Amino acid sequence: MITEQQYSAARHCIECGIPFALFALPGRMEFRFMAASQVERIGISGYSMVDDSFVIHEFDKYSDAIRIAGEYDEFTLFDADIAGCRGPLEATVGYMVESDSYDDYCRNINEVIESLKASGGKTVMSRVKAVRSDSSPLVVACRYFQEHQHTMRYLYFTPLTGLWFGASPELLLEYSYSANTLSTIALAGTLAADSAGAWDKKNVEEHEFVTGYICGLFKSCGLEPVVGKAEERRFGAVKHLAHTVTASGDVNVGKFMQKLSPTPALLGTPYAQALQHVELYESRPRGCYGGWIGYFSADSLTAYVNLRCAQVAKEPEGMYIYNIFTGGGITALSSAPDEWNETEYKAKTLIESII
Repeated sequence: MITEQQYSAARHCIECGIPFALFALPGRMEFRFMAASQVERIGISGYSMVDDSFVIHEFDKYSDAIRIAGEYDEFTLFDADIAGCRGPLEATVGYMVESDSYDDYCRNINEVIESLKASGGKTVMSRVKAVRSDSSPLVVACRYFQEHQHTMRYLYFTPLTGLWFGASPELLLEYSYSANTLSTIALAGTLAADSAGAWDKKNVEEHEFVTGYICGLFKSCGLEPVVGKAEERRFGAVKHLAHTVTASGDVNVGKFMQKLSPTPALLGTPYAQALQHVELYESRPRGCYGGWIGYFSADSLTAYVNLRCAQVAKEPEGMYIYNIFTGGGITALSSAPDEWNETEYKAKTLIESII
């Protein structure tokens, strides 16, 4: 649970524009708070030298990651003289004031479907729901975290990203430097959580794209992937197909993560075609959505995909506006209305936490 001291520290950082992260790994009740006087960009060659830090990587796979070092905790923060930046949420730029419309979304998705019928492959398309509320992001995040204790829960602010929070069920990479062991998850395919019966062809195909890509990447790096049994994993109103993929071996973790992210579960395959669809048909840049967040220690790192998340801004009138990112995998077998409904399901518990 989030302690009183951590809550006060996070509120202070939000008000004063101080870089911070508040997070908990899946299944753990204890949260970790860390703040820094400033953030730094780190390239892929520097990942192995990072210790005790919260690291953020945006959707653009070739951008440098953003590091929040564990410079201050919830006890030492208030003794520090950190300038920060006043009114950080009012200064947020690029957020959407209105949600993507149903008609615009379906028109764009139908364009993608027709393209995929001709070329094959898969593209993950996202949209934004803009929700206004007088509930503060810290209050909203606490509600949301309470409902998803089996996920990676996180709330962070940097001047480079703005304020984000989320609860991610999707492990990108868990890596031990000393044991040289890697673990990730292929998570794709979505149905309503209460649906019965077998998975349909479209969802099975979508999931197989992701599993095949990850296994191929492991093999290209000289690793032999071990694929676990098929599972169903529930998140709020939806459930997903999942396979754990593990391997042992020595890898350059920075280069490996750059190849792994974004996976076909967040972008699609082939990469260039899917990226072209995203850039052409999505209404705003993804920013942190579809990238990853993680905790790096001296011996290991644990990174999760940045999804089931929202960016928060504050309007001049004083209301908070939450840009909720929600998406789904599009194939030649997709139906635009069905894909819209899937994104509604995925955003449901986050919206309930806001309003």
